[in-house]
Amino acid sequence: MTALDRLSKYSMSKICDACALAGFYVPYKQRRTKAALLERISTASEEQLLSIEEAMVEPGQKRAHRGGPVRNDRLVKRLRQFDPSEHFMDLPDKDTMNKCMENYIDATSNSALSTAICVSCARRTWYKEMHHCKVGEIANLKLLVPRESHPAHELYEGRLLCPQAINRSGETHLCADCERYLKQERLPPLALANNMWLGDIPVELRVLSLPERVLIAKYLATAYIVTLMGDKRTSCRNAIQTNQQTKNHK
Repeated sequence: MTALDRLSKYSMSKICDACALAGFYVPYKQRRTKAALLERISTASEEQLLSIEEAMVEPGQKRAHRGGPVRNDRLVKRLRQFDPSEHFMDLPDKDTMNKCMENYIDATSNSALSTAICVSCARRTWYKEMHHCKVGEIANLKLLVPRESHPAHELYEGRLLCPQAINRSGETHLCADCERYLKQERLPPLALANNMWLGDIPVELRVLSLPERVLIAKYLATAYIVTLMGDKRTSCRNAIQTNQQTKNHK
């Protein structure tokens, strides 16, 4: 009779307790049925099977009834199951700490957090995630021709591109979304040439304060985040006065 046959005579709860006591891991899915549990134990080595058999509760012992006192041996098993290993809460070595600090510095450096403007959609995204090339090297550049012309359009060789994203040498940046659509010979949904061009904001609108922008807005936002500068009392008083003036004006 093999060790697996001897273990099959016990109940699932006793086998699971013995596996936990012997340090043999059994996934939750394989603890649902006895067949799956035995199949998992069949992959154990001879030493692990011997440890499981030694940790097995004798068949004559009875399980404590629900709500009753827990036997000492069961209590010991439960406690030993959650005993930390010998390396638990040990401090990492100096090389590991230095490596973590280097990774943190690299992930939060100026170069890692720098952004750039996409020449196609004028969105500002992470510089490291953009494709850097010259304007003439962009795939299917003909798709970026505007469908409807406007007198304020600043065209680059007949294409509607973001002028702020092109330097003097003709180098530019392309976001991953626009690059993927252009390689598929499709017009990017957020491209300026796809009727997404709004033009520059007039000076008269750029100099408006927050209450003035709220008064002329066609759609009102549910909340505004305002950074208060200077003295706390003065900033709060000015903010309260601004809100009162806006309310009275309405």
